[in-house]
Amino acid sequence: MNNEQIKSFFRQTFNLASEGYDKPALRFFRESAEKTIEILNPTGNERILDVATGTGHLALTLASRFPHAKITGIDLSDGMLKQARVKQEKQGLRNINFIEMDMTILDFPDHHFDLVVCGFGIFFIEDMETQLRHMCDKVKRGGKVAILTFEDSAFMPLWEVFFNHITSFGIDIPTMASKRVCQPEQCIHLFKDAGLKHVQCTQVDITYPLQNGNAWWDIVWNGGFRGMVNLLPRDRQDEFQTFHLREIDKLNTGSGIPLSMPILVTWGRKPE
Repeated sequence: MNNEQIKSFFRQTFNLASEGYDKPALRFFRESAEKTIEILNPTGNERILDVATGTGHLALTLASRFPHAKITGIDLSDGMLKQARVKQEKQGLRNINFIEMDMTILDFPDHHFDLVVCGFGIFFIEDMETQLRHMCDKVKRGGKVAILTFEDSAFMPLWEVFFNHITSFGIDIPTMASKRVCQPEQCIHLFKDAGLKHVQCTQVDITYPLQNGNAWWDIVWNGGFRGMVNLLPRDRQDEFQTFHLREIDKLNTGSGIPLSMPILVTWGRKPE
């Protein structure tokens, strides 16, 4: 697929997933946002850009905690942004603006923001270094840039089971760009290559049990995994779900199904 086809694929995948993106099984999005803010420790008066905001977990948490900050959240998926705006309205937040925008073409002046964050989005871009540099362009000198990525053991052991099963159904697994930013040294190297200074990478563990296989399916069906399931013919999707969840439920320890969820928060400063 060319770049436009890839963007269309991701837009469609996340538009379809948007209504279930905030289900309890996906609570790592909300909890990682809270942990990230603790790590970045904003002063509260910044102008902040949240790239690939999704349903706005990072943007909304920042806006509610820092009422004097000015938050902008952008995403390629209008379905995701619709959910973000509903949450914004319920919380009565007026210091945040959600905009439909391609993260590879950030339509803002250079040196405009104090902080740019991207939660679990940079690995959807093949050339991550160019994307990171593009984000850096929008930050003031001395400002911060931060990304969230999944550490190598995230989603295990369920990730491995999923990929084994989807492969057995005849789906070829694409190269996972997320595996290029799943170790601290990889993330630090990426940031340094992009010209950032004082780079730090912190691991945050948000591991928790899932109640049953249906909770795991909430993660599959309402996130990036859904795109691979949608490659199956519609009648085989139901067959795959039944087969896959039967095997997943065998992993229940009696206290739920363990879901490993270590996350990497990497940040650095733009040179003065």
